Amino acid sequence: MRRILVITSTYPRWGGDVTPDFVHELCKHVSRHNDITVVAPYTPGSKTRAIMDGIPVYRFKYWLNTDKILTNGQAILPNLRKKTWYWIQVPALILSEIIYAAYLLRKFKPQIIHAHWIVPQGLCAFFARLISMHPCSVICTVHGTDIWGLGRLNPLKKYIWNHIDGLTMVSNSLVQEVKRIGIAPKVRTAVIPMGIDTEQFNPKRRDPILRQQHRISGPFLLFVGRLSKPKGVTDLIQAMPEIIHAFPDAKLLIIGSGEEYDALVNSRNNLNLTSDQVSFLGSLPKHALPPYYATADIFIGPSVRTPHGDQEGFGLTFIEAMASGTHVVATDLPNFDDYIEDGATGYRIRQQDPQSISQKVINILSDPQPTIPKNARKFVVERFDWKAIGEAYNAFLWDENTPHDCVDEATNRTD
Repeated sequence: MRRILVITSTYPRWGGDVTPDFVHELCKHVSRHNDITVVAPYTPGSKTRAIMDGIPVYRFKYWLNTDKILTNGQAILPNLRKKTWYWIQVPALILSEIIYAAYLLRKFKPQIIHAHWIVPQGLCAFFARLISMHPCSVICTVHGTDIWGLGRLNPLKKYIWNHIDGLTMVSNSLVQEVKRIGIAPKVRTAVIPMGIDTEQFNPKRRDPILRQQHRISGPFLLFVGRLSKPKGVTDLIQAMPEIIHAFPDAKLLIIGSGEEYDALVNSRNNLNLTSDQVSFLGSLPKHALPPYYATADIFIGPSVRTPHGDQEGFGLTFIEAMASGTHVVATDLPNFDDYIEDGATGYRIRQQDPQSISQKVINILSDPQPTIPKNARKFVVERFDWKAIGEAYNAFLWDENTPHDCVDEATNRTD
């Protein structure tokens, strides 16, 4: 069986963990045809060695105080901006990852390294192959945050992907940004998104008891995601007074945690909104989310591009909501162009514009178009189910004749 070493900084610590599991899900589907081994940084509560769904996971420690580390289950970039002293851990993280990956290369002798995020994993994969002297291909998947953020590192990103064997991007908008930074024609590229389980995220998971549990008697609005500036949740909260004026019994549930939590609670309180109008539920495990998506009337993702250049990567929560048969509202950021067409598979609004949010939500609640969520569900099932995505990745990983800038059938634009 062919062997692949996967290097990632985001990986669930156990089944049902709140840590995003998309890399693990991809590994599960690619492992149907390959022998997968995963290497990831240690996070509090994780084991240094574990087997998850038959996949060996190795975690390396890089800092003495493991309770206060950069990879603490939250996103690395926001951690660096929130606590600047975390920067002193970056060299230790990178060096430890290179050494441990090189060790596993010599031990397991995989034919391919698959690195997730160009920085730091792409960099670590490049040097691990170099110092281990193990002949293998290096493939990197960029997820968006590694491209939109850390603009000062663009020369480094360019050097890495021009000296590896293949680059996949999770959206068409990333293709243009990668080309702008500069990529050599010789590098194999493809647009292949992350996927979802369309049986798990399904309109059939609608649960009326959920409304009773959260005391929702009217329109049910939902946000799911990290509470960070690129998510734009403050704009959604600022839109709520106008929505509630039109629909007094409307309620917004916010699922997620992050560095903006305190500021968002203060924003709610400053607008004299109560917990019966805007409620924070914290992070929930993946298996608990489908009923929320399927029961909600509207999923709203008010993503923005921050002054630092950060923005939403791919936006799997939008795909999950679409698969669940829920009306989905997204901003006009280009990364949503691949799957949300205004008036066809969802709705688009201006970013950083609370009034645009409130007007769109009021319009949907006043005149819901049932064909739009049906179209969205059909579109997602055809193009974003994990089975198709896993096959697309497997084909790219092993087919050295894959055309440059190829776009799998599962990733064509909505138009």
